[in-house]
Amino acid sequence: MVWELKSGVCNTILLIPSSKREELLPVLAFLVPIRTAFMGIFSNLSFNLASTPFNSFVKLKNSFFLVLAIIQLLLVTLSILFFNISAYTLKSIEKDKIESIHSVVKTQIEYETSKGLLPLLVIQNNDNILNFFAKQDRSGLLQITKPLYDSLKQNGIKQLQFNSSNLMSFLRVHHPEQFGDDLSSYRPMVQRVNLDKKTLVGLEQGRSGYGFRTVTPVFWQKNGEYIGTIELGSSLDGIFLDHLRKLFPGNWVVFNLNRNNSSLAPQIIAKSREETKNEEAEELIPKEEILSKTKLGNLEYEFDSETDQIFVYMPIKNFNHEVALLFVYSYETSYYRYLKKIGIYSIGVAIFGLISSGFILIFLYRKITHPIRDLVLETKKIREFRLEENVNIESSVVEIQDLVDSISSMKQGLHSFRKYVPAELVRELIETKQEASIGGLRRNLTIMFTDISNFTTISEEMRPSELAVKLSEYLEVVTKVIIKNKGTVDKYIGDAVMAFWGAPRDLEDHAGWACLAALEIQKEIHILNESWTKQGKNPLRTRIGVNTGDTIVGNIGSNQRLNYTVIGDPVNLASRLEALNKSYGTSIIISKETQESCSGKFETRRLDKLQVKGKTEPVSIFELISEKGDLSAKEAAFINKFEEALLFFNEARLADAKSRFLSLQSEYPDNKSIQFYLEKLA
Repeated sequence: MVWELKSGVCNTILLIPSSKREELLPVLAFLVPIRTAFMGIFSNLSFNLASTPFNSFVKLKNSFFLVLAIIQLLLVTLSILFFNISAYTLKSIEKDKIESIHSVVKTQIEYETSKGLLPLLVIQNNDNILNFFAKQDRSGLLQITKPLYDSLKQNGIKQLQFNSSNLMSFLRVHHPEQFGDDLSSYRPMVQRVNLDKKTLVGLEQGRSGYGFRTVTPVFWQKNGEYIGTIELGSSLDGIFLDHLRKLFPGNWVVFNLNRNNSSLAPQIIAKSREETKNEEAEELIPKEEILSKTKLGNLEYEFDSETDQIFVYMPIKNFNHEVALLFVYSYETSYYRYLKKIGIYSIGVAIFGLISSGFILIFLYRKITHPIRDLVLETKKIREFRLEENVNIESSVVEIQDLVDSISSMKQGLHSFRKYVPAELVRELIETKQEASIGGLRRNLTIMFTDISNFTTISEEMRPSELAVKLSEYLEVVTKVIIKNKGTVDKYIGDAVMAFWGAPRDLEDHAGWACLAALEIQKEIHILNESWTKQGKNPLRTRIGVNTGDTIVGNIGSNQRLNYTVIGDPVNLASRLEALNKSYGTSIIISKETQESCSGKFETRRLDKLQVKGKTEPVSIFELISEKGDLSAKEAAFINKFEEALLFFNEARLADAKSRFLSLQSEYPDNKSIQFYLEKLA
């Protein structure tokens, strides 16, 4: 059974023959309000849950909420199924009753049409009757057959007639004064028997109406000469229908389908009672759709919910096996009354199930589902690698509490584990359900190296415990800034930090994010140095190198130990740029590729061109100073003068270059990059 709900209309498609589908149409009266109620409940439920914490609760695919929702749906489905089965059963009972009525009607008609066979057989074997008939002695024939006819009348026979072989009526015993009329114009049964010389029974329409007739040929026994036909008949009238009405109380009407009239009103040939008015009978006139089906010989019936009646349409064939009559029978039915009761019972069971399961839901929610919901949220946090918060869940169910303790222990272990590997990498592996394996991809990334200036000297002057604490504070600041700016910390190499941007997740403008991180690291280290100075501790100076290029990134190592890292010439260049800060007296050096990738976003100063191993062209390097627009007029003037002197140096105009650098040295005597070039020009 498939239910299709559209625009508030319930269309029922049953996996049964199409002729029976309409039998469950009354179910729609019950299903439509149920469907409307459920649509309203779930629409309100969706609206309320969308803005409440229960939104997460609904998403628990294996929660008790869904189990109980399924139970509730099952209760409703079973109620509807019970209603449908009951309705179908009631309809089947009514159908069996209709089939039984139809069978009785056909039996009664067969009886009426065949009850003249035995009397005709007696007449055929009566030599006196045949002798008067053969001699064409009407008075003698009437005298001898009148007592027989009077006897047959007691059995409902209303017609005893003798017809000559030339199709003329010879004697109507029931109306002896009427004889001599030509039967060839309106008595097809007599014509057939006269032609075939065989007995024929069935319904036939005469001048006064339809009747049950038996017609048999008669032969003179002395010489076998054919002398005519004899017929017995009874009328199809209200008396016959009254007999049916006694068997099956209700309204009975017979319509003549052979008359060529647009309306069936004048074609009423019999009613269940003589006092029944034609207007009442006309109410039983079937629709054209019913008429077209019954004319094909099909039994049809209709259920009328407004009047609680069933209308049965029984087509009846004449002697020629043509549908000629339509018996219409209407009677009151208890179908809808029982259907209503069943509907009320079904709704009551469904409501009781919904209410009782609702209480069960509340109980289970408090005892089981609520902790499970919180556990699901905790596992979601673990999947996203948000491991800072403790698991604060309590349950009176021992098994659930054991699960809470296990998840809490796992979360603590993962919190420690994330310190050894990039959290973003683990998060991606969890979300994509991948296992870490050896391999790499070529990607355009930005790599950063940081290092502490003169760390060897500093470490020799400090006790190991003090050095570990100070270095830990320093690395904490650097790491937080890198992660905050969407970077991945690759590894710690003593006091140095290696990081990269653009993996494991793609990142637009990874060079820009790396430059922002470099500037912020210097700011945060400056704040940290001020704090250390107040505590009487020596400050630390950080050098940073940043480069952008195509690298190999992935899991490098063995099956026993992997390291998610980047390799390639751009990595080596980034490390070298960090070291060059010492020569130029700078704190952040970036490559030309990095500078061009985030052009227009930062203030930079061109420093030099370097010949790098493996490259045919020199590599330009720049000092990263600040974000765009964050320069004083004095700093901007210095950059312009320095780059002008550098231009003369690169063009081999050494005298002009030296003059410019000497002029800058007088203004900035401590600038190491100016001293670097003056030493080259010495």
